[in-house]
Amino acid sequence: MMVPRNIVGTGLFMLTLFLVACGSPADAATSLIQKGDPYGAKVGDLAPTFTLPTARGETVALENFRGRPVLLYFWASWCGSCTYDLPDIEKVTRQEAANDLVILTVNVGQKPEFVERYVRETVPDYSFIAATDTTLETFRRYRILSFPSSFFVDRQGTIRDMRVGRLSEKTIYEHLASIQ
Repeated sequence: MMVPRNIVGTGLFMLTLFLVACGSPADAATSLIQKGDPYGAKVGDLAPTFTLPTARGETVALENFRGRPVLLYFWASWCGSCTYDLPDIEKVTRQEAANDLVILTVNVGQKPEFVERYVRETVPDYSFIAATDTTLETFRRYRILSFPSSFFVDRQGTIRDMRVGRLSEKTIYEHLASIQ
């Protein structure tokens, strides 16, 4: 019996959401997301480019970091794991400053003024880049299904690794090996 593609896609999407919501290992959920969404950004693809405003009133473009490894981290303030991740992201930003690593966080859906205030309350003297995607265009281009979602982009702009879920300092270093 032939099962319609949209039913298979919907079933895979629901299974992925179930696994993520039920605290399954993030790597298993990430694997399902990568394989289940032919239109989303995934390992081996060039990272979709974007230009976004930052929480500090500047503009940042992903393509300006070609030649440098980039950790791209999608988050929102209402995501508990994201709040816990920001201090670890700051630690790695400071530790890797001499190694050319760029950590670019993308807050999804919240205004730059709010994001600046929120990040400063969480990490008072932060040095990572806090971009804001208020139009959700970048969110849609990457097809983010869960927060936080991280993409590890090599010097040529290719996604070499990705992760859905908490991103502790230890986890960041485990995944950085794919792009350094």
